[in-house]
This record gives sequence, C-alpha cells and structure tokens, in this order.
Amino acid sequence: MGNWDELDVELSVSNDVSSLDELIDVCNSDSDFADIFEPAIRMAEGFKEAVDEGSKLGIQITAERLKDKESRHASNPQEHPNAQGLLASSIQIQAYSEYQYVVGTSITHFYPLCVEFGRGEVHPIPPNTRLKFYGKDGYLIYPLMSKEAPARPFVQPAFDETISLIEGSGFGVFREVCKEMDKVK
Repeated sequence: MGNWDELDVELSVSNDVSSLDELIDVCNSDSDFADIFEPAIRMAEGFKEAVDEGSKLGIQITAERLKDKESRHASNPQEHPNAQGLLASSIQIQAYSEYQYVVGTSITHFYPLCVEFGRGEVHPIPPNTRLKFYGKDGYLIYPLMSKEAPARPFVQPAFDETISLIEGSGFGVFREVCKEMDKVK
C-alpha cells in the first residue's frame, strides 16, 4: 500500500465449500430422485452463498475496524504526546478484491516506522552541519542531533485488539467447528 510493508496489515479470507459442492453433486447424480433432493440442493446452494457473502462482509468490517483502531492508537495523547493527527489521518484501506484488503499508512517518509519501532540518535550527514525540522510549536529548529525515541506502536496494538475482537465474537468457535467437521469426514 504505502512504502512501508512493515506497517501494512494484509487481510484476506478464503472459503472451502467443497463439502457443499460434493453434497450438491451427489444429490444431482441420480435423476430418478431429483425431485426429492431439490430442497437439499437449494439449501446447500443457499449455504454456499451465505458463506460467501458473510466472508466478504466480515473481511470488509474487519479492515474498517482495524483502520479505526490504528487511527485511534496513533492519535492517543497518552501514547503519542506529540501527535498532531497526520499519522492518524494517513491510515487507509486499500481493497484488492472483495476478499482481500490492506490497511496501512500513506506516508512515504520514514516517520511511521520511527513511531512504531522507535529510533536511535539522529546525526546530520555530513558531520558539522545541522538537522532541520519543525518543532512542537511549528517553528523550524536546527539541532546538532536528535535524541533516541522509544517505540510507540500503533499497528501492533490495533492488530492485537482486532484479533481479540474476532476470536471473542465467535469466529474462533466457528473455526473450531469447521475443523471438527473436517475430522468427521
């Protein structure tokens, strides 16, 4: 999405409805009983459509929630006392398909990486020159060096919260049920 793959979160969903396809094939295989199996075929096709539509909606909602959580973390004054909103407003969603999204920052400067992972001291190149950037008050400053900055992550906590939300909402249970169904086959 942006220049920083390290900060992009890729979300995708895939469905395995092969068991439903097998059921439909079995029901369609005997033309003598087509009338009897018609309701089962309609139900199986309805389940396939519901799984597909639910997956599309679920992954879209997940991407939107992750974006909101990243923006909230990036603008939280307790976590980021110098935040001015640029990082929070740069968090965007890019859809690659109905089943795949990427959430990340559109900032191409290395600032988001420094926020997420921290940074060491910054010295100007060439030596004996000064750095140049804007201070908290908006005025240009020219320091000889910039001190080390601790990591103040916004991507990882948002990701962890989103995973907890998904698993707490029953999707983890759904995944376990599907695993158990595969064992029964």
